Amino acid sequence: AWDEQSFSQVVAPILQRYCFECHHGESAEAEIDFEEYQKSDSLSSHTMTLQRVLEVVISEQMPPRDSLALPDREREQLVAWIDRYLMQQSKLLS
Repeated sequence: AWDEQSFSQVVAPILQRYCFECHHGESAEAEIDFEEYQKSDSLSSHTMTLQRVLEVVISEQMPPRDSLALPDREREQLVAWIDRYLMQQSKLLS
């Protein structure tokens, strides 16, 4: 599921471990600040960014090769959660 509990238990730790180094605070690269994504209820205003995140994680462009590697299991969890979340958001908008 894509609910708050699964976000805080699955997604937030992955973002913190593998993404925060480059994507947090005022100097966040690509203007993606994952500190803004700490709660799933704040995600609805970031759906376009989440779509882009999904694309670069699936294509293994992120995290970059010189960063801590994202293990396949965690990559799959992140991709699955974002994909379900985006599908749910599209249903809410239609």
